[in-house]
Amino acid sequence: MLNAVAAVLPHWDPDHGGGDPHLLMRILEHLPDVLDPFESNTASFKDPGTVGLLALGITRICERCPDPSMTGPTVAAAKRLVPNLDSCMSH
Repeated sequence: MLNAVAAVLPHWDPDHGGGDPHLLMRILEHLPDVLDPFESNTASFKDPGTVGLLALGITRICERCPDPSMTGPTVAAAKRLVPNLDSCMSH
C-alpha cells in the first residue's frame, strides 16, 4: 500500500500553496492512522519481504517529501511496526 501511495504522491514544493502540495499534506496527515491498526498484528512484520516492502514504501515517501515535519508521523507509525526500520531503508 505504501509503495502505491508513494507512486502517486506529488513531490513536495513548500513554495506552492495549494493543489498538489495540499494533496500531499492531506495524504501524509492520514497515513499514520492507516498504519496504526496493524500494530495489533506485528508478527506479520517479521517476514523479511514484508519489512522490505514497508521500508521501500517509506523510503519512497520520504524521497517525494523530504520534510521530516510532514513525514515524521508516518515514519514513526512504521517504526512501531518495524523498530529497526532505519536499518532496512535505502538512503
